[in-house]
Amino acid sequence: MWLKNQQQDPTLHTFQQLVDGVTWSPDGKSLAALTADGALYVWNTLSYKNTYRDRARGNIPIGAIAWSPNGQYIATSDPDYGVRIWDVRTWTAITAISNNQTVVDTLSWSPDSKLVATGSLNKRVCLYKIIANSHAELVSTYEQYRDEVTTLAWSANGKYIASGSLDGTVHIWIPSTGVTQMVLTNQTSQPITAVAWSPESQRLAVTFGPHEDNQPPMNPYMVKVFNVPSGSTISTYTNHSNYIASLAWSSDGAYIASASDDTTVHIWRPTQAQTVYIYRGHTARVRNVVWAPDNIRLATTSEDQTLQIWKKP
Repeated sequence: MWLKNQQQDPTLHTFQQLVDGVTWSPDGKSLAALTADGALYVWNTLSYKNTYRDRARGNIPIGAIAWSPNGQYIATSDPDYGVRIWDVRTWTAITAISNNQTVVDTLSWSPDSKLVATGSLNKRVCLYKIIANSHAELVSTYEQYRDEVTTLAWSANGKYIASGSLDGTVHIWIPSTGVTQMVLTNQTSQPITAVAWSPESQRLAVTFGPHEDNQPPMNPYMVKVFNVPSGSTISTYTNHSNYIASLAWSSDGAYIASASDDTTVHIWRPTQAQTVYIYRGHTARVRNVVWAPDNIRLATTSEDQTLQIWKKP
């Protein structure tokens, strides 16, 4: 049990930045982040040196960031530009997708890196085809929500998109047709704050946030793991003491990492909902957790104004 080794500090490096979003490159050699002052940073994760920095635009709240699976592009969202697609070979924004007077909160690449899905305040998921060195073409929209789309993830096999909303539902649907396969919800209709697919695309982890009145629900601070396509609950994880903001699966599907307002990151087994390690390197709310492709390192961002890279013990 990793819990026996809590005294060992697994932190590899700490960047002093207030970061809103973070993503690993597919080869695990780089880490890209969006900072609260409106800048895009890229670091080499072996030397920890900054290899690229886009200019800061001054306290602009930034949305999401995702590295394409083929390693060629990074997608970023912010209120000024909507969504920008960056070519990592030249570090130029090759195309911009208009935000259409709405904020893009979340985005995800298709496994073949040809499409990017965006979820926004306008209750809509949009699919865009990326035309290399040219533009992005709107392919389709999915409009089945009663409130803002807060999180989405493309399954690794490319068959499904899971998208969650403040209306308390997660829709699993087919991106090629827009057909809804199933709708997942919680008895207390808590807003959905994060979804994450397992690597084999047969399990979906879902976490729930506070209601608008901030009153704790009957079963607060919970992650549910669902079987897909049956929709049955595999396990329910309830070991955090505050709301959970972010989820990430290990590349072998054996563990889930969950980041919480309780300042900790938990690593746990999804089959038994069993905690195996708790990372306590942050001193404020943890906003994001992303697992490196090597299945050893994780990156986490926090309101303590740090981005930390650490390894599972």
